[in-house]
Amino acid sequence: MSFRTDSVNNFVSAMLDSEEKFSQGIKAYEDKQAQIEQIFSDMEKQINNLVRNSANPEDSMNIASLKKNVTSVLNECIKTGTAKILESGKGMSFIKGHEKTFVVSVFGKVKSGKSSLGNFIMGSEIKKLGISSEYDKIKPVVTVEDRGKITTSNKLETLSEEDCEFGVGSTETTSTIQYFTIGGLSWFDTPGIGSITKENEELAKEYIQNSDLVIFTCSSDAAGTQQEFLEMKRFAEMKKPVLLLVTMSDTYDEDCDDDGNIIKVLMAKSDKDRKDVEDYLLDSIREQNLDDILQYSSIMTISKQLAVEAFRNGDDEQYRQSNIDKFLDKLIEITKNDAGQMKLATPMKRINTMITDVIGNENTESLMGLKKTLNENISDFNRQIQELDTKKESIRTMIKSDSMAKIQNLISRYRTEIGDGGKSISSGRISGDIVKIISESSRTICERELSEFMTSNSTRIFDNMQENGFSIPEMKMQTESISYQQQFVERRSRPPHGLFEHIGSFFGKEYYENHTRTVTKHHNINTGVNESAIRDAITSQINVYFQDNVEVQINELIDMYFRPVVNLNQEAVKLIDTAVSRLSAMKG
Repeated sequence: MSFRTDSVNNFVSAMLDSEEKFSQGIKAYEDKQAQIEQIFSDMEKQINNLVRNSANPEDSMNIASLKKNVTSVLNECIKTGTAKILESGKGMSFIKGHEKTFVVSVFGKVKSGKSSLGNFIMGSEIKKLGISSEYDKIKPVVTVEDRGKITTSNKLETLSEEDCEFGVGSTETTSTIQYFTIGGLSWFDTPGIGSITKENEELAKEYIQNSDLVIFTCSSDAAGTQQEFLEMKRFAEMKKPVLLLVTMSDTYDEDCDDDGNIIKVLMAKSDKDRKDVEDYLLDSIREQNLDDILQYSSIMTISKQLAVEAFRNGDDEQYRQSNIDKFLDKLIEITKNDAGQMKLATPMKRINTMITDVIGNENTESLMGLKKTLNENISDFNRQIQELDTKKESIRTMIKSDSMAKIQNLISRYRTEIGDGGKSISSGRISGDIVKIISESSRTICERELSEFMTSNSTRIFDNMQENGFSIPEMKMQTESISYQQQFVERRSRPPHGLFEHIGSFFGKEYYENHTRTVTKHHNINTGVNESAIRDAITSQINVYFQDNVEVQINELIDMYFRPVVNLNQEAVKLIDTAVSRLSAMKG
């Protein structure tokens, strides 16, 4: 068997052997894609729960607006993250469609020999010549994607020879994506640079983004244009490995046939011509700091047409001059030695890139950017709480001053009531009226000083002040007791004294004597209502009451405005931290 046939047979056999190698590992990445989608689904459900739990029909418009703003930002983040997942999933769909193959995309200028090279790789040129090879064991199918419409055939014999080849012509006929598969290799022929429509170039870029290797073709007659270097720079930015091919490195020379007729003979360009082109390209690539794109070799110069002539002429030396054998060996080497890792790295890199984009940083539309916004909201709310906490003392002073003035009026009304009716005012009534005054003063002053924060719900906290906070004696008219002595003269019977009185007593006569009795009496007089005692009792307890009750009410008022919003932001930050942690753990 010839060297040229061995060359293509080794290539086909290697591609067939690699198919099983590439069928393993993709499942893990599919699972990761599903897990990432689940993370965002979980976060969306948790956000909905947050919104539902924080909803309060009695919220003021201000509070409701703040809550709505937080949830709107959260939902926008979910939307952005989902879009990035879908974008990544689009690439994953491409990868899953070729999970058992090493994906090569051929990219280059119009008429740089892309489609012609593809036809040789799929074996159509060798089959046309009727040469027996390993290509006889396979039936590559050309699949064409044209603006979303895909045409495929599983059987080569159902298509004509012309249909089974890539379009090759004087103008760019590859206006769509065309590809075929040989074992573990998928070969994509993309629209060329400067192809007929801009959509074609965009389609090519999309497929290249998801390729394992880019073969960049430059025609030896016009290699190294400014446009080509711009595309190479883009591949470098995409971190895509590139195999740079200088194609059509052949020329025609005149010769004489056996009859003496002048004929044109296809031959390889001189070593000097080839080296000059390679050196120019290599120097230009280095000048533009694009060395990283040449991961597998420097630059390869080939002639597909010379290889076909070699098969037609049965000329191994001519085949060696085409350098196609070196190109096929390079594809085998890449596939066997590097493609396994690259194949797994492509979806992993895409997933990692997507995760990195979704997590982002504080200056991007991402989870970390959202976290920064929420933390700034929390800091701002806490600052306002601190300001209100500082203002609380002045509010409490105003409430106390207003309340004491009204309590003084209340005591005056009590005094009038006691004077008119002569009754007392019970301790419970006094305590209740005082608490009512303080509650009304608290509500009035807080509504005035904190009007933007007050809600119909928050004003109810002033209805819950405790009456048992005061121990006030009953209020009544005070009296003073005055004592004095009064003498009374009483006539009392007495026993007889002496002889004559006894005689007289015998005949029924009674004898008497006068006695004087002194009695101490008391008289109560009104000295005034115990207003001073009541005032002293209130004064001694009012400070403690304000400290223990009014301050609590103001704190509750502040919390009713800020805490729900602060808590919503804090819970959202926790959700983001959880999602970031789960996403970070997904990176390979």
